Amino acid sequence: MFNFSQASSSVCALLAATLLVGCGGGGGGGDDVVAVPPASGAPGCAPSRAAYDSVVIGASPSAAAVVMGCAGELVSQMDVAGLTQYTYQWGTVSSGPYVQMNVRDGRVTRKTASRLDAASAPSLCLPTVASVGALPIGVDVTTVVATLGCAGELVSESALGGVSERTLVWGSVMSGPFANFEFTNGVMTSRFSQGLTPAAAASSCVPTRVSYDTIVQGLDIAAVQQRLGCAGQLLNDVLVAGLARRTYAWGNAAMGPYAQVTFDGGLVSSKMASRLEAVVSANCTPTQARFDALAPGATLASVQATMGCGGEQINNATVSGVNQVSQAWGSPASGAYVMVTLRADQLTAKLAQHLDGTPGPAACLPTSATVAALSGGLTVVQASAAIGCSGWLLTEVVTGSTNEKTYSWGSVVSGPYLQAKFRNGALASWSSTRL
Repeated sequence: MFNFSQASSSVCALLAATLLVGCGGGGGGGDDVVAVPPASGAPGCAPSRAAYDSVVIGASPSAAAVVMGCAGELVSQMDVAGLTQYTYQWGTVSSGPYVQMNVRDGRVTRKTASRLDAASAPSLCLPTVASVGALPIGVDVTTVVATLGCAGELVSESALGGVSERTLVWGSVMSGPFANFEFTNGVMTSRFSQGLTPAAAASSCVPTRVSYDTIVQGLDIAAVQQRLGCAGQLLNDVLVAGLARRTYAWGNAAMGPYAQVTFDGGLVSSKMASRLEAVVSANCTPTQARFDALAPGATLASVQATMGCGGEQINNATVSGVNQVSQAWGSPASGAYVMVTLRADQLTAKLAQHLDGTPGPAACLPTSATVAALSGGLTVVQASAAIGCSGWLLTEVVTGSTNEKTYSWGSVVSGPYLQAKFRNGALASWSSTRL
């Protein structure tokens, strides 16, 4: 599905948990079963359509490597609840051709690919309101191509068991117009479009707290546009399983003030806003003591008193009549940072980054041997001893009675790299790359 994420991964993790809103080849058979084939240490041989199509889910990784022409690059290893999954890649993910395989219990469990065909060049025709609107869920890929006027760009495909999924796009996601279609076994299951009409130009009016508060569930698009003062920007138009969903925006998403309203079947289903009021000082420094003192159920006023200042309101959303606010202190990019989520003015979750004062990534590097020594249930101290140093505390998320801390070792950019999650003090999962 099209990825709408715009925030950092750590912030998105908290929002996703709390917001109410919106490589391959070779057959299987009797060949050898190995836990993991030797890694080439580089993406290796360029994948082809023929090699990818020859992959059979269930093949051994060694058989897949023979058909692909090389072993591929081992890019990640993930261990969860005693189960290890390896991920291999061939080619270049940014420009293609590219193939990726997941291996579990000595067998290929999933394969994905992008831009394997010369026909995968950007589409030459542009989608329109009429052409996209004429395509209901359930039509086949041939009908979509004929209606839109050209083949489109095949940006990704995957196979899992007997299910084949493909994603084709038309137009430009950066400048618009743009349309994204997903197909399962050749049948369209969802479509997404943006920038198809002049209304997708920047909003000409600025939302206010007063106008935003007048938006309630059940209003139609025309009523909302009238209350906010202009047509707004049509961000996207989505059709999934017969449900039509449109999202409009007003104001400046980066700087604020900003409001976003989603309509299901033409009626308001949810709304969110950011920075509708002047930003209250966020200069008070978040500390571990202040973070630990934030208790579930606390009101926003109580949280602000504990943190030492008002903080910055990141978003304010109302779905099904329930209001949810996210407030933040500090800098997620450069230093100590705390973000809380309150639902109906009661603290439901909190997130912290870099509160331990660690200046940067851990000094020691993970190895295959140290990672192999990890096991579920280890404490942070025990895991750090096995790896050789304390690691870098990336995030701490508290939701209800669950505390999750994520530590890292090494370099996520160049490797070797290890990231481990501890739930209520016990090692719950970990993943590594380029060991």
